[in-house]
Amino acid sequence: MRRHYKLFIFVLLLFLSIGFAYLTANLDVTGTIAFRENVWDVHLDNIVVEEDSIDADTPTINTDKDTVNFNISLTRPGDYYEFYVDVVNAGTMDATLDSTMKTTLTGNYLSNLNYNVTYYSDRTIAKGDLLRAGCKERIKVRVEYKYDVDTYTKLDDINLFFKVNYIKTDTHASTYNAKVWNFDSKGEEDTFTVPKTGKYKLEVWGAQGGSVSQVAIGGYGGYSVGTINLTKDSIIYINSGGRGESNTDLTNHYISAGGYNGGGFAGADSQTVWAGGGGATQISNSSGLLKTLSSNRNSLLIVSGGGGGASWHWFVNGPQNMGGSGGGYIGSDGSGSLYGTGGTQIAGGWVTVTDLPNSSYDYNRFQNMINKGQFGKGSDAFAQGGNYVTGGGGGAGFYGGGSGYTSGSSAGGGSGYIGNTNLTDKIMYCYNCQSSESEEDETNIKTRSTTNVSETPTSNYAKIGHGYARITYVG
Repeated sequence: MRRHYKLFIFVLLLFLSIGFAYLTANLDVTGTIAFRENVWDVHLDNIVVEEDSIDADTPTINTDKDTVNFNISLTRPGDYYEFYVDVVNAGTMDATLDSTMKTTLTGNYLSNLNYNVTYYSDRTIAKGDLLRAGCKERIKVRVEYKYDVDTYTKLDDINLFFKVNYIKTDTHASTYNAKVWNFDSKGEEDTFTVPKTGKYKLEVWGAQGGSVSQVAIGGYGGYSVGTINLTKDSIIYINSGGRGESNTDLTNHYISAGGYNGGGFAGADSQTVWAGGGGATQISNSSGLLKTLSSNRNSLLIVSGGGGGASWHWFVNGPQNMGGSGGGYIGSDGSGSLYGTGGTQIAGGWVTVTDLPNSSYDYNRFQNMINKGQFGKGSDAFAQGGNYVTGGGGGAGFYGGGSGYTSGSSAGGGSGYIGNTNLTDKIMYCYNCQSSESEEDETNIKTRSTTNVSETPTSNYAKIGHGYARITYVG
């Protein structure tokens, strides 16, 4: 009986082994593997004409979606036509810029026109520029009748084009060789879907304030950096600040716009001209401009402040004052007798009165009529009689800079922010600014002053021009 029992067990085990092998064989034979299809789709889209351009028909994109054609007429020096167009990578493969083409100007057009094509941030377009799958770049096209011509005539019916040619890169977007993501200022929010759980380096540069002359230039944008752990498939939101609008028209009561993401607007009265403040750059877990996140500050990962607008008391050939630079735990003050102060970690800047214009000014009334910087927003100019608008544009930041007032006084810069508790290895840099007290300071206000500035986004440098953001995977 025991022998039959052992035989039964052996047969049962043999049956189970054969059955499992059969099942395994069936799975190997009938199983399927899904392959992701490669999609190539790089095209031009979304033309937006700059609102102060001369009137003309809206540019058109050809059927291949790689060329923009437009026709304009320019009447006199200073007239210009400017528009923006997005180049979009809607496919699954990374793309590399192989070449660009535009109309070659000749004859009268060559001697009288400037025809420039750059990225929105004024960065040069170059062969080899990478456009990641799912990303886009905004391109700026500008044609301007030169100011410095001796004689001029109306330039009619100018037919122009601009073309881009992209090719596939060797690296497929589904592989994880791409470790750096860059975000130009384009006047709108960018999103970043985290491709892999790990540690990422976050870098942000604020935007420069507007200028009014070659001497009175806008304050530079600041720089903030830190590392943080991010989770795969989480979404990060990036708003890169825009440069404050410059104002070189010394006879016009002109409103100079503040830069994207909180730069304050500026004005000009009969004696003084001001420029707009630079916008802040931030990376956050929530969507929205910096000023909209006041009740959701925990979502902020990092911020860098924008520079204040410059000013010139031109009527009496008075002082030309550079705007206060942005960034750091305290934005830099403007200059002049009634300059705007920089934003701090707890409050916006305002006007510091060291010399009231005359004894008839009531100090309290004067202080109350001046706009102040706010969370995420630089101070705007204010109306003072009739349609005159007085004051410079404060730079945006964690808290924005104050507006400069009369006598050619310039605006303050906005502060930076590295206070998120999950951010490590963090520090802020700003141009000729106030450093934090200790070189070994590892707190949330660690700030170093620098005299290094660059239009190209460079680590530890203050920023010329538009703001910028960069995310780098570090492991």
